[in-house]
Amino acid sequence: ARRDPALATPAGSLYRFAESVRELTPHTTAFADPSQRAEYAVICPPNIGHVIHYVGQRATPADNFGPYAGSRWFEDVRRFYGRSGDLPAFSFAQQVGARYVVTMDFGETLPGTLGRRLHADDGRAVGDAPAWSHFRLIHEGPRGGMALTALFSRTGSGMAPYKLYEVVPGALLEARALPGTPMSAEVTVRTSAGRLFEYRTRGLANANGIARVRVPYPTEGDAPTRTLGPYVVQVGAERYERAVTEEAVRSGAAVLVAP
Repeated sequence: ARRDPALATPAGSLYRFAESVRELTPHTTAFADPSQRAEYAVICPPNIGHVIHYVGQRATPADNFGPYAGSRWFEDVRRFYGRSGDLPAFSFAQQVGARYVVTMDFGETLPGTLGRRLHADDGRAVGDAPAWSHFRLIHEGPRGGMALTALFSRTGSGMAPYKLYEVVPGALLEARALPGTPMSAEVTVRTSAGRLFEYRTRGLANANGIARVRVPYPTEGDAPTRTLGPYVVQVGAERYERAVTEEAVRSGAAVLVAP
């Protein structure tokens, strides 16, 4: 009797997630006045677009009408989830005026694609795969809810049904080092569902002796998903701890790690 009955169905779980989108993102005037252009878009898989519209009250580049509503973005949005690079995905989000991206549990996804790198890997560097540094997790859930894949399979993946990412330039951690010196940064993130993961990224000093890595999370504030402590930065054999401000993440500013 204490459990939300909506979470017992895939449709109800999607409804609850869309309510979270409405709560955690800025209001747009276009929902109440369709003659106005929305201040920003939310990229989502087209098959959940109507729910993001009418429950989340946010605009999307493509939705359940597919190509039949005259949207030139439908195929581009479908391809977006198969993109294999952080920068191309970031560029497309800027092209369509998207401030947020929704990912969902599709079951098995292709390695290296956005669906795998963001939804399954949280955008962190895994194995040889580099970090996705322009997308920061805002929310995952609903906790205890069901993914749409439950309509076709009883086997759960254990992942959150949905995740909401914000598109950000990302702060640039910068240090001087001999060319080719490895640099890495790592920070613990606690999600809105209470899950912990280590966001990590890595790079190498360039020929000019400058090492840079980009990070999407600030180390300040009380957002539902936030870091626990400063970034631990390794430059060669040297170890540093550095804080990153919200302003640096939003502006893409450089944060000096070592002179």
